[in-house]
This record gives sequence, C-alpha cells and structure tokens, in this order.
Amino acid sequence: MGKAATITKWPTIYGTLRNVNLINNVAIREATPADAHAIRQASQHMVDENPSSLLCRRLQRVPAGTEAELIESIGENSNALIVVAEEVTSSAVVGLLICDNTATASRQHVIQLGIGVRQAWWRRGVDDHMLRQAIAWGKRNPTLRRIEVEVLRTETQLLALLARMNFRVEGRGRGAYFVGGHYVDCYWLSLPIGTTAPL
Repeated sequence: MGKAATITKWPTIYGTLRNVNLINNVAIREATPADAHAIRQASQHMVDENPSSLLCRRLQRVPAGTEAELIESIGENSNALIVVAEEVTSSAVVGLLICDNTATASRQHVIQLGIGVRQAWWRRGVDDHMLRQAIAWGKRNPTLRRIEVEVLRTETQLLALLARMNFRVEGRGRGAYFVGGHYVDCYWLSLPIGTTAPL
C-alpha cells in the first residue's frame, strides 16, 4: 500500500473532505457534477467486473443524464457525500463511495454507505482510503451517529474491509438477492459514530 500525500487546494463548494488524498497515483476526493459521465462509465464497468456490487447496480437504475443532478443534490446535503477515486494520469474514475442520508426525521442521524472499485485497482488500498475518508467525515458531522451498509455474502473482500473498520453484522437476509442465476444472502452491517453513538 502506497503512502498517502495531501493536496490542500480544494473547490469551495465541494470541500467537505477538506483536501485531496493521493494513494498509488489515485486522487481520493469529493465528486462534483462534472464527474457525472465518468461515474456512469465506472459504475457500468464495476457491474460487469463484480455483479455482486449493490452500489453499482443501484447506480445503473439512475436515469441516464440525471447523474449530475444527483451529485449536485448530495453535494448540497451536509449529511450526504459522494467520493470518487480518480486515476491521476487518465482522469478515469476507478472507485466510488456514496453516503446517502434519508430525509425522514427519525433517520437523519443515519447514513447508508455503498462502495465499489474497478477490478484493476482491487487490493491496492483505494477502497480502504475511501472508507477511511468517509468515516472521518461522518465523525466530524454533529448530526450523524450511525453508518449502515448492505453487502452480499459473495463480496468477501468488502466484508473483510468492513470488519477491519469495526463494522458489525446486525442481520442476514437469506436469499435476499438473485444474482448470476443464484439466490444470494446479504448482510446488514453498521458502525456507530459520533460522541453519543449507541453501541
């Protein structure tokens, strides 16, 4: 795993992460509406490479041409976040993380997390750094108390990463998804954050 360097320059509107982190020639930063097309392309590649990626499957259901509006709406929500991992030399999006926050008053303290990485960048620290950035952002947010994520049983690498980050399995949905001709179990995991987060 390469050593992360920090770039302090950052656009003022999309400045939630405060800086850009570099890892193995990949910039980890907050998404802007200008990333819409690259995110659409990356999510399609991720679905092809990893059919178990629930995040990318959900992104494929976003109507084409509305990605920029989605990014903008999340960017305007102080309790939500989209992070991209961008390969520096090609400007291609090779990783994506979304923290979405429901508008329901009773769930404003909770974010739903999804993460995906292009296969060529697996095991190179990209997913690890994106997740660490998101957790640090969540802990700085005074509203948020809990991160939730749904993962298919077949995503063993992601499950291992979440375990290293102290996410706990809270439930299992047996045969909850039909993927590649098979019914697949999913796990529901969570991570308490914030000074008054319930355990």
